[in-house]
Amino acid sequence: VNGAQDAMSVPYAGLGQSTDAVFSPDGAHVYVVSPVTDSLATLSLDSGMLLMAELEQEGTDDPLDAGPEVTGLTNPEDVLVSADGNHVYVAASGDSAITHFTRDSDSSSGSFGRLSFVASYTDALEPALDSVNRIFASSDGTALYAVSAQTGMVVGFDVDGRGALTVAVVSPTAEPG
Repeated sequence: VNGAQDAMSVPYAGLGQSTDAVFSPDGAHVYVVSPVTDSLATLSLDSGMLLMAELEQEGTDDPLDAGPEVTGLTNPEDVLVSADGNHVYVAASGDSAITHFTRDSDSSSGSFGRLSFVASYTDALEPALDSVNRIFASSDGTALYAVSAQTGMVVGFDVDGRGALTVAVVSPTAEPG
């Protein structure tokens, strides 16, 4: 990408020691997680440059979206954009949570690519999601899987048409080794 190297050489607040980054399916945005700032950054690709568009952060209510205060974003380690581009999920090991945002995927919208916090999935799934650090989706987008670094367990979620998650299966406790 022309100019991307120059844009990325400029430090953006909220991107310190980032652990994962992923492009949106339409290629218009990059989503980056940073455990140092407990944040999820949205970068837009504009004329070959990556520009900071938004920063969602633990404990912050973004006044530019309809979502409530963000929870479940402590120590984010992995980020996933749904295949349809309408949802973004984050594995946050510090909260042992999967955090769900909706994404404005309408390229004609003034808020194209921006996120709105929906929910974090955590408490009822201890210890299965303890220190969750990886998430991945099925190829058809109807299932999401989360892996715990602490327990080695895998939690499978069904994904409904609104992107909401429902626990479908939890693996037995894995033995370290």
